[in-house]
Amino acid sequence: MKTQSLAVKYRPRSLNDLIGQDHIATQVLGMFKSKKMPSSIMLHGPTGLGKTTVARMIARMVNCTGDRDEETYAPCGECASCKMTDHPDVLELNAGDARGIDDVRNLVQQSKNMPTLGNKRVFILDEFQQFTPQAAQCMLKPLEEPPSNTLWIICTMSPDKILPAIAKRCMSMQVKPVSSAMIAKRLARISKREGLDFSTIEDGEKILKTIADFSNGGVRASIQLFESVLYAIKSGKQIDTNTVLTKFLAGGEADFARPDSLLVGSGGA
Repeated sequence: MKTQSLAVKYRPRSLNDLIGQDHIATQVLGMFKSKKMPSSIMLHGPTGLGKTTVARMIARMVNCTGDRDEETYAPCGECASCKMTDHPDVLELNAGDARGIDDVRNLVQQSKNMPTLGNKRVFILDEFQQFTPQAAQCMLKPLEEPPSNTLWIICTMSPDKILPAIAKRCMSMQVKPVSSAMIAKRLARISKREGLDFSTIEDGEKILKTIADFSNGGVRASIQLFESVLYAIKSGKQIDTNTVLTKFLAGGEADFARPDSLLVGSGGA
């Protein structure tokens, strides 16, 4: 049986799944309704808040070629583009892995090609602040004069380290920390889908609130913490807020093994 973390399983794939980022959802929806897509977008905010997730979401919306609701513009999920796992028209480059000028030049060259399946070639540049100065300079002309069938999405946790000339060429979208209350509600919904209702457990709602408080506004981090607690409870161990604080959130090692029977299948995210 294939394994899949809950953070991946419940990663947002449409604007309806995105919580705590209504300002971004409004901006993105406005682009599609007005049929005016910018040629470059900069998503910025602290680490772990979902910048790359939002970038992939926009790419999926841009390249959906099927019929869809013009009120939400959610991807249809049925066209060949939506069903593609590794989309040939969506390319990602993480500056933590490849940040040199040759890596960027290769992308710039590829941006000149026509889309093979979707509507646009989408290039997602993650951790952009880590690109070398030469690599960053190489992006100036593509952002100034991009092909009409190309969309560049820059993701960074340090917008102040981005060349002003680059930042000015991009539509800015700030990804903000999500409130603990919203995260706790999200965890409660996930727990029910995983077969456990925390409202029926002693201290259950406090446990979710505690996890949410420790996630620093990051939904992904909260789900990762929650997953450890979920497996512990499903193993039959008695869990309360103090246990969560001492065993899972304070750097102490949990003494709960993850049962093989609880491995998550390969369901859709």
